[in-house]
Amino acid sequence: MKKILALSFCVFSVFFFGQNVKLKKDVVYINGKQCMKYSSKELGSSTTFSSLEGKRLFYIDVAKNDPLDRSYYKIQFAGSNDIITTPATGLNYRAAFIKNMISEGVINPANCEVNLAHVTAYGDRYHQDFTIQNNPVIIINNPPQPTRSGGVNVNINR
Repeated sequence: MKKILALSFCVFSVFFFGQNVKLKKDVVYINGKQCMKYSSKELGSSTTFSSLEGKRLFYIDVAKNDPLDRSYYKIQFAGSNDIITTPATGLNYRAAFIKNMISEGVINPANCEVNLAHVTAYGDRYHQDFTIQNNPVIIINNPPQPTRSGGVNVNINR
């Protein structure tokens, strides 16, 4: 009984305290309320989020690290020079990023404003470096030495 009660409390708290973020027709809805607009270019590889009045808030771009063939997201906030890079994840990445930003205090769901004071803390938590590091490659070219057999090779045919 205690396990069922604890499980139902956990499920209830996730639904009660979690933010409901939906993206429909170029508008972001948080808890059913219009919060901001977004526009995508190049099949969603570059997305700009702005307030309902048209003030740009932040950008999410998909980038690729060519030699390693790893995709990642670059997030930059208007008014901040910080660029946050995170690994590429599922298909609904925009809503997931907005939920993370709300939970970290970057976006205030009540007035849909960006708090630039929390951007650095958000970057400290989610940023991963995807730059190519030029590590030297050492190639040792030692040809294999011929092996000597120490025995007698006897071939018996039947």
